[in-house]
Amino acid sequence: MKCSVELPNLSYGTRYLIPCATSTVALLFLLVSSYSCHFIRVTRGEGLSPFFVGVWKAEGGVAAGQGFLDNTNECIAWTDTPFYQDGGVRAAKFFSVVATLLGTVVWAMTCATAVQPVGRAWRMATLAGACTCAVMGVMLFCTFASDVCDQDDLTCHFGAGSYLALTATVLWTTTAVLSFLWTQKLCETNDASTMGRDLVTIATTHSTPTIPTGRAQRTSEYRHGTHRASPPGIKETYPDKERNSPVEVKDPWQESTATLRSSSSNHRNSSPVDLDEEVGMDDLPPIGSPLVSITEDEDGNLVKTVITRTMDSQGRTIIDRTSRVIEDKDKAETSSV
Repeated sequence: MKCSVELPNLSYGTRYLIPCATSTVALLFLLVSSYSCHFIRVTRGEGLSPFFVGVWKAEGGVAAGQGFLDNTNECIAWTDTPFYQDGGVRAAKFFSVVATLLGTVVWAMTCATAVQPVGRAWRMATLAGACTCAVMGVMLFCTFASDVCDQDDLTCHFGAGSYLALTATVLWTTTAVLSFLWTQKLCETNDASTMGRDLVTIATTHSTPTIPTGRAQRTSEYRHGTHRASPPGIKETYPDKERNSPVEVKDPWQESTATLRSSSSNHRNSSPVDLDEEVGMDDLPPIGSPLVSITEDEDGNLVKTVITRTMDSQGRTIIDRTSRVIEDKDKAETSSV
């Protein structure tokens, strides 16, 4: 996934601190606009001071008889006013409660994201919550549909709470957009880092030289002199006469392994060739002493096995195991020994 918008190369905490800041300011503006008395400014003809109406409370005159007395600058509940709470006021109250609860959750999620990395589902939930809060901020303007603004001698205007609600809507939208953009950027970074981890895992897996279990066990027996011929009745399988076993090379990228296996395959279809001349074994310094063992096969022939370890110029370990049947001349020499 690649971002269509180039974003600054910021650290994780700095990147998600910006949506946390915008959501904090948006939540504060939302609370003030919803629960104050200055959402709507109402004027009453010339020479009379205006009074203010909010979503939950109203400011101005105190109910007395059929109308308002002088402006007392006191916030009172809607039930203490001579106006009826119609559908517009009740809808605005409902949207303010939803916006308050959801806005608090979104604010906590954005701040938690700035502290500790979270999953993609968490970030997408934050984006959806911020968009919903922006819509709820717009729905607070249902208050203008109340009976107060329907009176012939009263005129409704935007109050301070209205401007705060508009600002909160813009900030919630900004939080949603930033969360989406940072999510796209983080996905691209995670894909690259995951690819890097996979490459490191592959290199580590293939760069560790390994020896088959059976061969390692036999090598340990030869080294400590504990090798014994197989008891009667148990058959052992050995390579054909004058045939060398494939040379095993453990290379991280396995290029040399493929070359040596191809050479070994060619040896099987051609006359016997000294493997030392093929790979330059004489030019490589040996590691330790060669391991030599002489056993007898089921036909009564003596089989001589030589295991040597060398290291090439690149520091890779090459293990060579050669088995051949001892000729009569060699038998005589062995008997004399």
